[in-house]
Amino acid sequence: MMLKKLVSKHFRNYSSFEFTPSPTNTVIYGDNGSGKTSLLEAIYLLGSGKSFRTSRLQYLLSNEAPADELYVHAQLLVAGSEHRAGVSRSRSSFTGLRLNGETVSNLSVFAKLFPIHVFHSGSAELVYGSAEIRRRFLDWGLFHVEHEFHGLWKALNKVVKQRNSLLKQSYVNPAEIRVWDEQLVAVSDKITVLRQAHLRQINRYLQSLCADVSWKDNIKVTLAPGWAEGTDLAQGLVEAFETDVHRGFTSRGAHRADIRLTVGGQAIKEIMSRGQIKTFSILMGLAQLVYLVEEKDLSTLVLVDDMAAELDSNHMAYLVEKLSALQQQVIYTALSPAELPAALLTSDGLKMFHVEQGELTECLQTKANHTEGNNDDR
Repeated sequence: MMLKKLVSKHFRNYSSFEFTPSPTNTVIYGDNGSGKTSLLEAIYLLGSGKSFRTSRLQYLLSNEAPADELYVHAQLLVAGSEHRAGVSRSRSSFTGLRLNGETVSNLSVFAKLFPIHVFHSGSAELVYGSAEIRRRFLDWGLFHVEHEFHGLWKALNKVVKQRNSLLKQSYVNPAEIRVWDEQLVAVSDKITVLRQAHLRQINRYLQSLCADVSWKDNIKVTLAPGWAEGTDLAQGLVEAFETDVHRGFTSRGAHRADIRLTVGGQAIKEIMSRGQIKTFSILMGLAQLVYLVEEKDLSTLVLVDDMAAELDSNHMAYLVEKLSALQQQVIYTALSPAELPAALLTSDGLKMFHVEQGELTECLQTKANHTEGNNDDR
């Protein structure tokens, strides 16, 4: 999969832009607030229907837009075939989803066509954040490589929604709940098997990556399935029935799963520094990406936002080396080319863009200019 061209209007601080990245490495640089991260966000919106910066999508629409609507259109190359994809939305909702001239009804169509893996300042939330963030991380990979997963995931959400609806009623019939319990157990068991297998592979690659950079020993990544390990979920639902009725929601099942992250038997977030957690989170994301590309043949666009703010120079160089070896299309942002590894700035096919106050300009520079951090000809 490759992004050939992106066109957008009224997105964040851009009135409009056209962006044609390199098939290999692209660097976008500029001051804070200039719009470089917003460009990555526009790409991510098209591929996921979400932002990696905010849950309030109404903020994506420029305050100066003459019409109450933004749009993002792209030309994509997927398995040798060209596709045209576009989304538009108002401040309140999506107003159009188009693929090759046809209206589509579900954002999952874009997500499947246009996989995007992103490293950004919020990556540390994989450790600090909620269980939902870690489930999303795990399920993103399963969505793209396990064909049955999306159907199971939708079934799980339907069962939980129906069961929760019954739990909120003034009178809760245990017999009705048991019908949904059976379905919840069946789908939870299947999802858990897929999640455990996927996480084992991520953990295998994570150990290798950590060894490469002589990093922490005894890191352990395991799945908490959403109920007490070694117990029967069906029995657990019976035992939790009164509590669930009182709270009005289902407290056990695959929808409550989490990833346990420990080092030497202790929770990572309790013993590592903020800087160490940033490094760990990026290594874990990289481990998943390497596994999916090398073993599952996933083709994905990789976005790396301001890695100099997250990693030291040695870890930056290592990340660039590993991403280059995967031969995926990668788009980096930075305050200045001078802060980026020389191997990136001298890589074949590199394109560079400067962004200033919502204006995007492609730079014509030599490799010598790159290594010297000379941006005078932008």
